[in-house]
Amino acid sequence: MAAWLAHPWMTLGVMGAIHWEALKIWLKGERIRPRPQAPQNPVTLTPQARPLAA
Repeated sequence: MAAWLAHPWMTLGVMGAIHWEALKIWLKGERIRPRPQAPQNPVTLTPQARPLAA
């Protein structure tokens, strides 16, 4: 909230830019795609940190 109060036009500008890009994509004919079904089994990714080879 503090960021919006400090720079309200920047926030509105970003929102406007996002919507402008969405409008351009929509005008090109891109359709909204349905979200795919969730996987039956939960998927968990764990990072495996490995040292870089020297």
